[in-house]
Amino acid sequence: MPKQIKLLYFDRHSNMGDALNINLCKSVFGFTSVQSWTDNCEAVFIGSILQFFLMPNETVNEYRKSIPSDKLSTIHVWGSGFISPPEDGLDFIRPVYIHALRGVKTKEKCEYILKKKLDEVVLCDPGLLASELVPSGIVKKYDFGIVPHYVDKKNEVFESITIPNSTVIDIQSDVVECITKIAQCKTIISSSLHGLIVADSFGIPNIRMICSDRIRGGDYKFDDYYSAFGISEHNKIDIRGMDVNSIEIQSIINEYKITPELVVQKKKELIESFPFK
Repeated sequence: MPKQIKLLYFDRHSNMGDALNINLCKSVFGFTSVQSWTDNCEAVFIGSILQFFLMPNETVNEYRKSIPSDKLSTIHVWGSGFISPPEDGLDFIRPVYIHALRGVKTKEKCEYILKKKLDEVVLCDPGLLASELVPSGIVKKYDFGIVPHYVDKKNEVFESITIPNSTVIDIQSDVVECITKIAQCKTIISSSLHGLIVADSFGIPNIRMICSDRIRGGDYKFDDYYSAFGISEHNKIDIRGMDVNSIEIQSIINEYKITPELVVQKKKELIESFPFK
Protein backbone atom coordinates (compact mmCIF):
# COMPACT_ATOMS: atom_id res chain seq x y z
CA MET A 1 0.00 0.00 0.00
CA PRO A 2 1.45 3.43 -0.91
CA LYS A 3 2.49 5.76 1.85
CA GLN A 4 -0.18 8.36 2.60
CA ILE A 5 -0.34 11.84 4.09
CA LYS A 6 -3.57 13.30 5.44
CA LEU A 7 -3.23 16.75 3.91
CA LEU A 8 -5.38 19.87 4.07
CA TYR A 9 -5.96 21.24 0.58
CA PHE A 10 -8.85 22.42 -1.57
CA ASP A 11 -9.90 21.37 -5.05
CA ARG A 12 -13.01 23.38 -5.86
CA HIS A 13 -11.27 25.90 -8.15
CA SER A 14 -8.61 23.68 -9.77
CA ASN A 15 -6.09 25.81 -7.91
CA MET A 16 -2.46 25.35 -8.93
CA GLY A 17 -1.17 25.49 -5.36
CA ASP A 18 -3.43 22.61 -4.35
CA ALA A 19 -2.50 20.62 -7.46
CA LEU A 20 1.18 21.18 -6.69
CA ASN A 21 0.61 19.72 -3.21
CA ILE A 22 -0.71 16.48 -4.68
CA ASN A 23 1.87 16.17 -7.45
CA LEU A 24 4.93 17.05 -5.38
CA CYS A 25 3.93 14.61 -2.65
CA LYS A 26 3.57 11.80 -5.17
CA SER A 27 6.28 12.47 -7.74
CA VAL A 28 9.05 13.95 -5.60
CA PHE A 29 8.50 12.35 -2.19
CA GLY A 30 6.56 9.16 -2.96
CA PHE A 31 3.44 9.86 -0.88
CA THR A 32 -0.23 9.81 -1.80
CA SER A 33 -2.24 12.78 -0.50
CA VAL A 34 -5.51 12.09 1.30
CA GLN A 35 -7.64 15.22 1.37
CA SER A 36 -8.43 16.11 4.99
CA TRP A 37 -9.68 19.01 7.07
CA THR A 38 -8.52 21.01 10.09
CA ASP A 39 -9.68 18.42 12.62
CA ASN A 40 -8.04 15.36 11.08
CA CYS A 41 -5.18 16.42 8.79
CA GLU A 42 -1.64 15.60 9.77
CA ALA A 43 0.02 18.19 7.56
CA VAL A 44 -0.40 21.48 5.70
CA PHE A 45 1.89 22.37 2.82
CA ILE A 46 1.44 24.83 -0.06
CA GLY A 47 -1.16 27.55 0.29
CA SER A 48 -2.49 30.49 2.30
CA ILE A 49 -4.20 28.20 4.79
CA LEU A 50 -2.74 28.65 8.27
CA GLN A 51 -5.58 30.99 9.26
CA PHE A 52 -7.95 28.00 9.28
CA PHE A 53 -6.13 26.72 12.36
CA LEU A 54 -6.53 29.90 14.42
CA MET A 55 -9.10 30.69 17.10
CA PRO A 56 -9.46 33.49 19.69
CA ASN A 57 -7.47 32.86 22.85
CA GLU A 58 -10.57 33.07 25.04
CA THR A 59 -12.28 30.18 23.25
CA VAL A 60 -9.44 27.93 22.10
CA ASN A 61 -9.09 26.06 25.41
CA GLU A 62 -12.80 25.26 25.51
CA TYR A 63 -12.58 24.04 21.93
CA ARG A 64 -9.68 21.75 22.78
CA LYS A 65 -11.62 20.28 25.72
CA SER A 66 -14.68 19.67 23.57
CA ILE A 67 -13.08 17.40 20.97
CA PRO A 68 -11.50 13.92 21.21
CA SER A 69 -7.80 13.88 22.03
CA ASP A 70 -6.98 12.21 18.71
CA LYS A 71 -8.20 15.40 17.00
CA LEU A 72 -5.45 17.35 18.79
CA SER A 73 -2.45 15.61 17.26
CA THR A 74 0.44 17.71 15.97
CA ILE A 75 0.15 19.28 12.51
CA HIS A 76 3.30 19.33 10.38
CA VAL A 77 3.66 22.66 8.55
CA TRP A 78 5.81 22.79 5.41
CA GLY A 79 5.85 26.00 3.42
CA SER A 80 2.38 27.30 4.29
CA GLY A 81 1.36 30.91 4.86
CA PHE A 82 -1.51 33.18 5.89
CA ILE A 83 -3.84 34.84 3.38
CA SER A 84 -3.54 38.14 5.29
CA PRO A 85 -2.02 39.29 8.59
CA PRO A 86 -3.86 37.51 11.45
CA GLU A 87 -5.34 39.68 14.18
CA ASP A 88 -3.78 39.67 17.63
CA GLY A 89 -5.27 37.44 20.33
CA LEU A 90 -5.36 34.22 18.30
CA ASP A 91 -3.88 30.79 18.91
CA PHE A 92 -3.49 27.58 16.94
CA ILE A 93 -6.26 25.10 17.70
CA ARG A 94 -3.80 22.20 17.52
CA PRO A 95 -0.08 21.81 18.23
CA VAL A 96 2.09 22.67 15.22
CA TYR A 97 5.53 21.44 14.21
CA ILE A 98 6.90 23.97 11.75
CA HIS A 99 9.42 22.64 9.21
CA ALA A 100 9.13 25.46 6.65
CA LEU A 101 7.07 28.60 6.11
CA ARG A 102 6.36 30.64 2.99
CA GLY A 103 8.22 33.74 4.12
CA VAL A 104 9.32 36.18 6.80
CA LYS A 105 5.87 37.68 7.35
CA THR A 106 4.35 34.29 8.13
CA LYS A 107 7.33 33.45 10.33
CA GLU A 108 6.95 36.64 12.38
CA LYS A 109 3.23 36.00 12.93
CA CYS A 110 3.86 32.39 13.95
CA GLU A 111 6.57 33.52 16.36
CA TYR A 112 4.13 35.98 17.91
CA ILE A 113 1.39 33.37 18.26
CA LEU A 114 3.67 30.60 19.54
CA LYS A 115 5.73 32.96 21.71
CA LYS A 116 9.02 31.47 20.52
CA LYS A 117 11.65 32.12 17.86
CA LEU A 118 11.66 30.10 14.64
CA ASP A 119 15.12 30.98 13.40
CA GLU A 120 15.89 27.44 12.18
CA VAL A 121 12.76 27.17 10.04
CA VAL A 122 13.24 27.05 6.24
CA LEU A 123 11.60 29.95 4.42
CA CYS A 124 10.19 29.31 0.94
CA ASP A 125 7.04 28.22 -0.87
CA PRO A 126 7.41 24.54 -1.89
CA GLY A 127 5.96 25.45 -5.28
CA LEU A 128 9.57 26.29 -6.09
CA LEU A 129 10.03 22.54 -6.62
CA ALA A 130 7.67 22.61 -9.63
CA SER A 131 10.57 22.03 -12.01
CA GLU A 132 10.94 18.55 -10.48
CA LEU A 133 7.60 17.53 -12.01
CA VAL A 134 8.65 17.79 -15.66
CA PRO A 135 11.66 16.61 -17.70
CA SER A 136 14.69 18.88 -17.80
CA GLY A 137 15.70 20.68 -20.97
CA ILE A 138 12.26 21.85 -22.08
CA VAL A 139 12.68 23.82 -25.32
CA LYS A 140 11.65 27.48 -25.34
CA LYS A 141 8.72 28.23 -27.67
CA TYR A 142 7.53 31.65 -26.50
CA ASP A 143 9.23 34.95 -25.75
CA PHE A 144 6.47 36.03 -23.38
CA GLY A 145 3.96 34.10 -21.26
CA ILE A 146 0.94 35.62 -19.51
CA VAL A 147 -0.48 33.68 -16.53
CA PRO A 148 -3.66 35.22 -15.10
CA HIS A 149 -4.96 34.16 -11.68
CA TYR A 150 -8.17 32.17 -12.09
CA VAL A 151 -10.22 35.17 -10.89
CA ASP A 152 -8.65 37.28 -13.67
CA LYS A 153 -8.64 34.81 -16.57
CA LYS A 154 -11.83 36.19 -18.18
CA ASN A 155 -10.52 39.76 -18.21
CA GLU A 156 -10.99 41.14 -21.73
CA VAL A 157 -7.50 42.62 -21.72
CA PHE A 158 -6.03 39.20 -22.51
CA GLU A 159 -7.96 39.05 -25.76
CA SER A 160 -6.21 42.18 -27.02
CA ILE A 161 -2.62 41.00 -26.57
CA THR A 162 -0.63 41.19 -29.80
CA ILE A 163 2.89 40.89 -28.39
CA PRO A 164 4.84 38.77 -30.90
CA ASN A 165 5.44 35.14 -29.93
CA SER A 166 3.41 35.39 -26.73
CA THR A 167 0.92 33.00 -25.12
CA VAL A 168 -1.77 33.18 -22.43
CA ILE A 169 -1.52 30.22 -20.04
CA ASP A 170 -4.51 28.76 -18.20
CA ILE A 171 -3.55 28.37 -14.53
CA GLN A 172 -6.47 25.94 -14.10
CA SER A 173 -5.32 23.52 -16.78
CA ASP A 174 -3.63 20.23 -15.88
CA VAL A 175 -0.80 21.17 -13.53
CA VAL A 176 1.96 19.38 -15.47
CA GLU A 177 0.75 20.90 -18.74
CA CYS A 178 0.67 24.35 -17.13
CA ILE A 179 4.17 23.95 -15.68
CA THR A 180 5.46 22.74 -19.05
CA LYS A 181 3.99 25.71 -20.88
CA ILE A 182 5.49 28.15 -18.37
CA ALA A 183 8.85 26.42 -18.83
CA GLN A 184 8.53 26.98 -22.59
CA CYS A 185 8.52 30.77 -22.05
CA LYS A 186 11.53 33.10 -21.88
CA THR A 187 9.70 35.60 -19.64
CA ILE A 188 6.51 35.46 -17.57
CA ILE A 189 4.02 38.01 -16.27
CA SER A 190 1.43 36.67 -13.82
CA SER A 191 -1.26 37.78 -11.40
CA SER A 192 -1.10 34.31 -9.82
CA LEU A 193 1.54 33.87 -7.13
CA HIS A 194 2.17 30.30 -8.21
CA GLY A 195 2.53 31.39 -11.82
CA LEU A 196 5.46 33.49 -10.61
CA ILE A 197 6.82 30.77 -8.33
CA VAL A 198 6.80 28.18 -11.12
CA ALA A 199 8.70 30.64 -13.31
CA ASP A 200 11.23 31.12 -10.49
CA SER A 201 11.60 27.35 -10.29
CA PHE A 202 12.99 27.39 -13.85
CA GLY A 203 14.95 30.63 -13.44
CA ILE A 204 12.61 32.40 -15.86
CA PRO A 205 12.56 36.21 -15.41
CA ASN A 206 9.08 37.24 -14.31
CA ILE A 207 7.06 40.05 -12.82
CA ARG A 208 3.78 40.27 -10.97
CA MET A 209 0.83 41.60 -12.98
CA ILE A 210 -2.07 43.42 -11.31
CA CYS A 211 -5.26 43.50 -13.35
CA SER A 212 -7.97 43.60 -10.66
CA ASP A 213 -8.62 43.96 -6.92
CA ARG A 214 -10.01 40.44 -6.74
CA ILE A 215 -6.95 38.64 -5.34
CA ARG A 216 -7.69 37.84 -1.68
CA GLY A 217 -5.19 39.34 0.73
CA GLY A 218 -3.81 41.89 -1.72
CA ASP A 219 -0.02 42.18 -1.59
CA TYR A 220 0.42 40.10 1.57
CA LYS A 221 1.18 36.64 0.17
CA PHE A 222 3.37 38.12 -2.57
CA ASP A 223 5.37 40.18 -0.06
CA ASP A 224 5.64 37.12 2.17
CA TYR A 225 6.97 34.89 -0.62
CA TYR A 226 9.55 37.41 -1.83
CA SER A 227 10.74 38.09 1.72
CA ALA A 228 12.17 34.55 1.75
CA PHE A 229 14.62 35.76 -0.92
CA GLY A 230 15.48 38.96 0.95
CA ILE A 231 13.34 41.09 -1.37
CA SER A 232 11.45 43.77 0.57
CA GLU A 233 9.72 45.36 -2.43
CA HIS A 234 8.80 43.10 -5.33
CA ASN A 235 8.39 44.36 -8.88
CA LYS A 236 4.87 44.62 -10.26
CA ILE A 237 3.00 46.11 -13.19
CA ASP A 238 -0.57 47.39 -12.84
CA ILE A 239 -1.97 46.85 -16.33
CA ARG A 240 -5.31 48.53 -15.64
CA GLY A 241 -5.64 51.52 -17.93
CA MET A 242 -2.45 50.78 -19.85
CA ASP A 243 -1.67 49.22 -23.20
CA VAL A 244 -0.55 45.70 -22.29
CA ASN A 245 1.25 45.44 -25.60
CA SER A 246 3.61 48.20 -24.48
CA ILE A 247 5.20 45.98 -21.81
CA GLU A 248 8.93 45.75 -22.43
CA ILE A 249 10.18 42.18 -22.18
CA GLN A 250 13.79 43.26 -21.79
CA SER A 251 12.93 45.34 -18.72
CA ILE A 252 11.44 42.24 -17.06
CA ILE A 253 14.72 40.43 -17.68
CA ASN A 254 16.84 43.35 -16.48
CA GLU A 255 14.87 43.86 -13.25
CA TYR A 256 14.57 40.20 -12.23
CA LYS A 257 16.08 39.84 -8.75
CA ILE A 258 16.15 36.12 -7.89
CA THR A 259 19.45 34.41 -8.69
CA PRO A 260 19.81 30.79 -9.91
CA GLU A 261 22.12 30.05 -6.99
CA LEU A 262 19.49 31.11 -4.47
CA VAL A 263 16.82 29.02 -6.19
CA VAL A 264 19.07 25.94 -6.02
CA GLN A 265 19.74 26.58 -2.32
CA LYS A 266 16.05 27.05 -1.50
CA LYS A 267 15.12 23.85 -3.35
CA LYS A 268 17.72 21.92 -1.37
CA GLU A 269 16.42 23.33 1.92
CA LEU A 270 12.84 22.46 1.02
CA ILE A 271 13.66 18.86 0.13
CA GLU A 272 15.73 18.38 3.28
CA SER A 273 12.99 19.87 5.49
CA PHE A 274 10.13 17.72 4.13
CA PRO A 275 8.42 16.30 7.24
CA PHE A 276 7.84 12.71 6.11
CA LYS A 277 10.37 10.06 5.11
